[in-house]
Amino acid sequence: VSTTGSTNLQIARDTSATETAVNNFAKAYNDLNTALNQLTAYTPSTTAGQAGQGAALFGESSVQTIQNQVRNTLFSSLAGLSNSNISLSQIGVGFDKTGTMTVDSTKLDKVLSTNPDDIAGLFATVGTPTDSLINFTSSTTATKAGSYDVNITQLATQATMLGDVNLNSGPITIAANTTFDVKVDGVSANVELTAGTYTAAQFASMLQSAINGSSEMTSAGASVSASIDSNGSLKLLSNRYGSVSKISVSSSTGTSASTVFGSVTSGADGVDVAGTIGGIAATGSGQILSAGSNTDAAGLKIEITGGSLGSRGRIDFSQGYADRLNKLMDTFVGSNGLISTYTDSINSSIKSIDDQRTALNDRLATIEQNYRAQFTALDVAVASLQSTQSFLTQQLAQIAANSGSSSK
Repeated sequence: VSTTGSTNLQIARDTSATETAVNNFAKAYNDLNTALNQLTAYTPSTTAGQAGQGAALFGESSVQTIQNQVRNTLFSSLAGLSNSNISLSQIGVGFDKTGTMTVDSTKLDKVLSTNPDDIAGLFATVGTPTDSLINFTSSTTATKAGSYDVNITQLATQATMLGDVNLNSGPITIAANTTFDVKVDGVSANVELTAGTYTAAQFASMLQSAINGSSEMTSAGASVSASIDSNGSLKLLSNRYGSVSKISVSSSTGTSASTVFGSVTSGADGVDVAGTIGGIAATGSGQILSAGSNTDAAGLKIEITGGSLGSRGRIDFSQGYADRLNKLMDTFVGSNGLISTYTDSINSSIKSIDDQRTALNDRLATIEQNYRAQFTALDVAVASLQSTQSFLTQQLAQIAANSGSSSK
């Protein structure tokens, strides 16, 4: 049994996720700061006359460099914010006397309730257009924070094919085994039409379903919208924007395509959006406008969904503190970063010490070999001298004996 009645639906912004993210940001900073302080700590000795104990990286300048750069990043101002007055301190993020990052939940809750979108710009990469028909799409590491004027000289269009036959003049009969060769956005398909008699609107609906339902169109993501205009003419519209948007239809078997399209066999191709970002010509692809590679806005992409030609306001692009810190970490831990360079230097020193130790061992082995050879030679010389001494002793004894016999 169903009943009809009324109810009240209250919609409120869920700020808990944002508040959690800000607190996690503070915790991540404090964890990093604690780890660096522990690695560089010095513990004084409690015994008189003995030196204290330094941690593994005590006195290491590269660690101090990391700490200074992280702090400088957090204390530096952000360019490109829609609200240039917003800052970490205004949302309750600060530092106590020990250097620990703190979050004032009262201040944070107040900003979340009044200007929640401003917080996103403080932490993430954000593009905020002043025109509601312009959307920020993406950026790259080369995109610099700032405000960029947007000017549109051409809006993107979709390919259109408009017949020249008034289909409202009578019923439309499609014979059995009727197929059209259809090409949409570079995708070709042989489309089979359902035989029968149709009004103009019914035929447009059937043709749209037949084209969009073909396996070739489905797998390629190509599609069209079919309708009847005010003159009763059949109109096909590609659902894709830009210069790649194209439509053509020709007869294959059965009822001729000219029955519903007349003499029209192809439509007007779509065009890409064109204009400038930051006063410099940008590249259009469909509705996406990409800033030039030789500009501060390089890598910035925006979507122009409609509107007028000419000046379309600006887009404020900012790289928040989280994004800045993420890029800063790359300079520390990347393949050519500070830590990698320092590690390479340590490894090089270790290798140099190993080489010196090997050379010293080789030298000691050579010296030992020389001493052993000298010792052996001396040992032989001593043995020879002892033999000579023994011989001389015998000879002297014999001479003395002979001399005694002669005197008698």
